[in-house]
Amino acid sequence: MNINMRFFEHAERNNRSFYIYDLKATAGETVFDAHWHTEFEILYAECDGMVKLDAKEIPLAKDSFVFINTEQLHQTVAYANGRIFAMVFDFELLAFNNKDFCQTNIINALKTKSSLFPQCDSLDEALCEEIKRLLKSIIDVYYSNTPGYELKIKCNLYEIIFLLYSGGKFISYEKEKHYPLAQIDYVKKAVAYMEANYPQPVTIDDLARCVSINKYY
Repeated sequence: MNINMRFFEHAERNNRSFYIYDLKATAGETVFDAHWHTEFEILYAECDGMVKLDAKEIPLAKDSFVFINTEQLHQTVAYANGRIFAMVFDFELLAFNNKDFCQTNIINALKTKSSLFPQCDSLDEALCEEIKRLLKSIIDVYYSNTPGYELKIKCNLYEIIFLLYSGGKFISYEKEKHYPLAQIDYVKKAVAYMEANYPQPVTIDDLARCVSINKYY
């Protein structure tokens, strides 16, 4: 698979296998620029906004979540003041040493991206509410520093995977082949900007502002 390394995020996560970013969201501003990484990510929002996954814009309502599959280009803009929690982890966190059914049929499929996580709009309300409850519990226990809190986080993640797997909600990669290729939207915007401003000098800073990404990407 051809992945654009310019958007790759080089982030320090304090050697933690599971990390939560508590992000301040300001209405009308970008919460984070477009980037991707090899870990899986879950966003939980306490304000309204929008998440762009590759070239697809997904509304982010207050008290909602978004699954971001590994190596998926993503960017978030806030429509109201508040906070957004970004939970980042590698599927190795959930791997088993023994090759049982869970490892070979579920965890390995997630690690290799033959199975992808769905979005909330494809789930029924009851399932969304249950996943929200589990995610809020993860956030609470993460910041509590309760002894053994890591175990509770893993338990909740396993339960979320169980709910999606048992309900047949995971997406086959074959049905989502376009998913890693949609970065072309950024190229289109940049080209359109250059065409519109052809008589004037166009800098890297100008192009970065145009597509809302960090200029170093």
